[in-house]
Amino acid sequence: GLVSAAPEGAERDLAPVPFQVEFSAPPAELWRVALPGPIVPSATHTELGGPTLHGAYIYVGSAGADALYVLDRRTGQVVRELPAGAPVETTPVIDGDDLIYADGAGTTWVWPLAPEQRDTPSWTHSGSAPVLATPLVTDDLVYVATVTNVVYALDRGTGELVWRHAQKLDPGRSAELELYGAPTPTLVGELLVTGFSDGTLVGL
Repeated sequence: GLVSAAPEGAERDLAPVPFQVEFSAPPAELWRVALPGPIVPSATHTELGGPTLHGAYIYVGSAGADALYVLDRRTGQVVRELPAGAPVETTPVIDGDDLIYADGAGTTWVWPLAPEQRDTPSWTHSGSAPVLATPLVTDDLVYVATVTNVVYALDRGTGELVWRHAQKLDPGRSAELELYGAPTPTLVGELLVTGFSDGTLVGL
């Protein structure tokens, strides 16, 4: 396959340029890094979210610490920690010039990617329950699903609550799976489709 790397002298925030070379052998390991944070029991150390690559950096959370880490893409070195109220187990979202993530305390964070604006978030929204599903981001709204089977829509620009849907679980199907909450909603036109822990699929 193609291997991507930024050319010498290129700005570090530019998208990488692929080498037009094919390799017939498996890729070599360039680096390996253990994220900061204490060792936690395997039963609770479940990494639910994946990393997000953007420009010269990798954005990733960890079940072992209350932060979102920014890693150098070439070396794996942690170059910055962004705050969180609990472990970040959602996959960070890059939307335009913003970095968006949610944490296990129920807080949704939006940070500008421009280096001169990285001291404070653009906005935060504090929810009432942990978020384990990656937020869905559109031009106007950010949709967030919590482990208590609640989905809410936040204004994309301000973080203000636009609406909230609390699913009434079917008692005949509930299996005490609220811990797993709802998955990331899917938007098709004007229809928001989301599922809940009792197996119900809902169109809003």
